[in-house]
Amino acid sequence: MSIKRLMVTSLAALVAVPAAAWQWNLAEDFSVTKNRNGQWAYGSANAPGRFALMRKIGPLGTYTFDRGGAAAWQGTVGVGPEYYPFIAKIFGQPGTVVTMSDSLTGGGANVKQRAGGVVLHPGPNSEHAVVRWRAKATGTYHVAAIFYSCDANIGASTAVHVYKAGAPLFTGSVAGPASTSAWMSGNAGIYVGQGEHLDFIVGNGGNGFSYDSTCLDVTIRALDVRSPSEGPEIEPPT
Repeated sequence: MSIKRLMVTSLAALVAVPAAAWQWNLAEDFSVTKNRNGQWAYGSANAPGRFALMRKIGPLGTYTFDRGGAAAWQGTVGVGPEYYPFIAKIFGQPGTVVTMSDSLTGGGANVKQRAGGVVLHPGPNSEHAVVRWRAKATGTYHVAAIFYSCDANIGASTAVHVYKAGAPLFTGSVAGPASTSAWMSGNAGIYVGQGEHLDFIVGNGGNGFSYDSTCLDVTIRALDVRSPSEGPEIEPPT
């Protein structure tokens, strides 16, 4: 048995912690009723590293849907009846791909995302869509993020980033249909202090915001953490 598993300083530390308490998945955890949702929050920023919480939740009124629908946290910049940037949860029968057509582009935007997935769209004036995750305990975390174009016709042309506590960990781009940009912390993980945050960011790429719907998958798993109340290092259950 490892020394880490023997580091227990109180009877409270003997209580079993469910493995799910130390794993997070953006799509599975997404809330359309609460923004701050556990460790997650949905917001906007005029530059990477900044964050303003989105307050508005609603449907995407300029889109028509085939085989599903969506609810989106939205920013404050109005374009027609829509507000940008937005972060949307896609609904539909499990295993199906939902198609969204945007009337603002004359139906040219042909967005496809699996039911249950998440779509980020930046704003028209360089507003970024930002998903933020905040650590509830100091520790080492394995993080994997995949950004990919949701638009199957023109394709997104977005700048994508991962920031930790306001400092960049990764900068990439999504350019065209089927384009992807991925970042992973590596098997050793990264250190994140209690209360520090990771930001997953989509900007418009500097060439306008049309067709810029970008899908995002994020998974985070604790490798070892310190209890927020007790302080000893513990290993999350496997």
